[in-house]
Amino acid sequence: MDTYSLDFIKTLISNERHSGASAGMYIKLLHSLPLAVFACDRDGFLQMYNNAAVTLWGREPKIGEEKWCGSFKIFHTDGRPMPFEESPLGIAMRGGKVMQGSELLIERPDGSRRVVTTNPMPIFDDNDELVGGVNILIDVTDQKQAAQKAFHLAAIVTSSEDAIASKTLEGIVTSWNESAERMFGWAASEIIGKSILTLVPQDRHMEEPLILQRIRNGERLSYFETKRLTKSGQLIDVSLTISPIKNERGEVIGASKIVRNITEEKKVQRKLQEEEERFRMAVAATKLGTWDYYVPANEFSLSHESLAICGIEETDNIYLELLLDHVSTEDVNALVTAASESFKPNSNGHFDIPFRFFRLNDNGQRWLRMQGTVFFDQLGHAESVVGTLLDITEEMQARETLEELVRERTAELQLINEQLQRSNRELEQFAYITSHDLQEPLRKIQTFSDLISDCPDDKQLRDKFLPKINKAAAHMSELIRQVLNFSRLSNDLQLPASVDLNLVVREVFAEFDLLVEEKHAYLRCAELPVIRGIHHQLVQLFRNLVGNSLKFCTTAPKIAIDYDVVNKADLPVEAPAGNPAKTFARIVLRDNGIGFEQQYADKIFLIFKRLNNKDQYAGTGVGLALCKKIVENHGGLIMAESKHGEGAAFNIYLPL
Repeated sequence: MDTYSLDFIKTLISNERHSGASAGMYIKLLHSLPLAVFACDRDGFLQMYNNAAVTLWGREPKIGEEKWCGSFKIFHTDGRPMPFEESPLGIAMRGGKVMQGSELLIERPDGSRRVVTTNPMPIFDDNDELVGGVNILIDVTDQKQAAQKAFHLAAIVTSSEDAIASKTLEGIVTSWNESAERMFGWAASEIIGKSILTLVPQDRHMEEPLILQRIRNGERLSYFETKRLTKSGQLIDVSLTISPIKNERGEVIGASKIVRNITEEKKVQRKLQEEEERFRMAVAATKLGTWDYYVPANEFSLSHESLAICGIEETDNIYLELLLDHVSTEDVNALVTAASESFKPNSNGHFDIPFRFFRLNDNGQRWLRMQGTVFFDQLGHAESVVGTLLDITEEMQARETLEELVRERTAELQLINEQLQRSNRELEQFAYITSHDLQEPLRKIQTFSDLISDCPDDKQLRDKFLPKINKAAAHMSELIRQVLNFSRLSNDLQLPASVDLNLVVREVFAEFDLLVEEKHAYLRCAELPVIRGIHHQLVQLFRNLVGNSLKFCTTAPKIAIDYDVVNKADLPVEAPAGNPAKTFARIVLRDNGIGFEQQYADKIFLIFKRLNNKDQYAGTGVGLALCKKIVENHGGLIMAESKHGEGAAFNIYLPL
């Protein structure tokens, strides 16, 4: 803010105190300024402020009652509270000097804070007597944030591991960083002064003249993918970013080059950075449009920026109905209502509203933010409106993206919480195994070993107990193997892929072909879907279920597998948290085995939980626990229905 600007605003304020035909014009002009302006008398009491000050402060202070500043609270830039008497305007008036460019924080009634620069100036009368002071506040919050972001981006570039080099317009290397040495194997002392063609494969030499020509034209090449040679002769894929280097007169004198090895991970990172850079540049390039509306004649006057924002040609005839026709039907009523309220004489004459607008030239939808201030004539009739227009499409899209990201992160946290709870339950089960199931064979081995040790020469005793020791050891070995199988499911890092469940079931049926023939079993399977999953885990799932149906049966086994689709809302229990699937494959495996009482339907999926005599039916009690673990790993559910002696049905729900 220069002295001429301060003098101009001082003149406006002085003229506001004058009467006459021109006073209204000065008042309108002062209130239409985009900068916050306010003035105090010689004792510091507020005498006037414009609309921009009200917007900045978030409140309307009482004229003649509040002193030095209309803010709710003010602070030093380090966060320390600042008494209003120590405000820049108070200091300027006491010292009788203009103060420019000092910064402070202002706090609004809603708790939000803004960074402003202050430009206070005392006002003297014709006799050099202090009569008051004026202050102009400039909101620099956005500039501060932009500078911080620019500093952050610069730090990222500085710490980059990319190879960076420069060359003349003749293609001679002039600089070469350490990353370039590591990437290409050439030391700086070896490559500087040589042609850049040293790195270019023979069949790509024609790229360099084309690149240099574009650089001479001042163009910038971004993410140009090609191949380059290392010192050892290795051919590598690279992505090049080449920019012209200009001297102080703006003449292109060379080029800078950033070289990156291309891998899938690097590609993803580069794309994210590219989108972030595009977004930053779009925001930086956004310009504020202005407009005027003369109510009696229904005439609109739009600045060049406003015309560009709305997609309007300079020669187009602009009127209110035309613009309203291009406002989204979802927003037009809110816009009209907000504007109409500001036209009422008892209102503050100000409105500020976002809305969606379809551009006139291409019908492209944009989010716009319109601010306006209505000026009234002496009879209280709305006479004119002045305002601003801003394209906030990127901001709205960014907000939607952030909201979606928050929803995704919330779902992920819910899923992690479920996994932690499930892990805690498994730990409790493992503790039970250690204290009970694994202790049992150990006790048998210890007891039988002690009996043999007491009578080492008793062959009959050895023949009696050694088989029991071996059986207990084998049982313990099987228990440990099953525990390992169960624990490995939690650490299976294999990525899901498309799995045809028909092939899975056929593979399982083939494994049991001898047992099926021996037991005269009947197997039937309907056409099953293709899902996203881990093949070997799904094979294990069906292997355990089919194996149980064959084992726990006193007659010729009959096993049927059917399939249908159910909606997420129709699941018998709530779907696992974080699962986005809307439909699930319901796969039902029925058998004619011994079954179980329904009251035990949940317990059969607990590890080492057996409902049958282990001497009559072999097993460890881990199989169904493994099934439940596998189904949960796939984001699904498994439930069982049965009656003792009437077979069982296992319902498996897997997301499609």
